[in-house]
Amino acid sequence: MSCRLLSGHTDIVLALDVSADGHWIGSASKDLCARVWDAVTAKCVAKCAGHVEAVGEPLPPHALAPDARAPRTRALNA
Repeated sequence: MSCRLLSGHTDIVLALDVSADGHWIGSASKDLCARVWDAVTAKCVAKCAGHVEAVGEPLPPHALAPDARAPRTRALNA
């Protein structure tokens, strides 16, 4: 098992999820956005911004599309 730093959020990360194929990591944060990361490179490949409150509900397994370009999120105020 290895560990890498995913640098990008500006506040506490409240939830993480990994895609079924292990290639994508989804993160939800108090910085009002969710991000999708490439698990191999540790690079952010998509950012879902625009929430008015923290993105805090864990991203369900089906939230990460195979191409990681359409994450689904829910803010704490939803």
